This record gives sequence, C-alpha cells and structure tokens, in this order.
Amino acid sequence: MRTKSETTELECGNRLRLSGFMLAHAMFHAIENVNALDYILQNITLEAKIYDTCRSQTIASGHTKEFIKMTLQPQLDVQLAGIIGASVSDVSAKVASILQVFEIPQISFKSTSVLLSDRDLYKYFMRTVPPDSFQAAAMVDICLKYNWTYVLTINSAGI
Repeated sequence: MRTKSETTELECGNRLRLSGFMLAHAMFHAIENVNALDYILQNITLEAKIYDTCRSQTIASGHTKEFIKMTLQPQLDVQLAGIIGASVSDVSAKVASILQVFEIPQISFKSTSVLLSDRDLYKYFMRTVPPDSFQAAAMVDICLKYNWTYVLTINSAGI
C-alpha cells in the first residue's frame, strides 16, 4: 500500500503506508475466520482481491474497470458482491460514480466527505464512519454541553 506519486497520477509513489498493510491483513484474517464457520455463510465462500489505489483517482478507476470486467464474464464461478474502499473521499467518489452504472455496492471504511451522502449521485455507496458534518456537529454539541469557551484541535495528515 503506497502513496500517490508526486509527479504523475498514473503510478504509485515510493513511500509505503504500513496502515494499509495492517488493514489488508486484518481483512484476510476476518475472511478466513468467516469461511471456517459453516453456519455463517452456508454454501458461500468469501474471497478478496486487493488493488492498491495509491490514493489516485486514475489508478482506482483502472482497478474498478478490472472488477467490473470480472462481473461481465459469465463463465467465472465467482460473483462480485461489492467493493470495499477507498480510504480517501475523492477516490471513493470516483469509484462510486463508475460502480453506480453497474449497481455494484461500495463500502468505505475511511471516506468522510459530506458529498458522498448525496443518495442521487452515490446510491450504492455506504460507509462505516460518519461524514465530516456529523463529526463536526458532535464536537460542537460536546463544547456546548460542557460550556467550553476555548478548544484546541490537532490535525494529522494521516498515517
């Protein structure tokens, strides 16, 4: 799991993101555990393929095309149930706009842009985290509840 190239949208950069490897490992571990329990998904075996988007809309679009091509091949005995990701909102929006045409669901675990809440544009997009507006409203509610008059915030570009 690498970062975006600083010179082009068409390739990944050289820096590795350890968090991406950890999330991928956790997903494969969860899939292995679910598949080992016959009573959870009877007669269904979960599989996953991971493509690194490198936080690039262009790279993510190419990978999305590959996923869609898999669904159009009737001779395959696997069925695409959906896409998990991306981890950044602009990439998720690009992927969602492509998947929308084919009615393929997408679940993001990190994309928080309010724009992705538009059901007309992103009908098949879901997320496991609240949008930025909900997080901001919760922070304001906490400040009001405790009558805080000064708040210091810390921002991180991510890990």
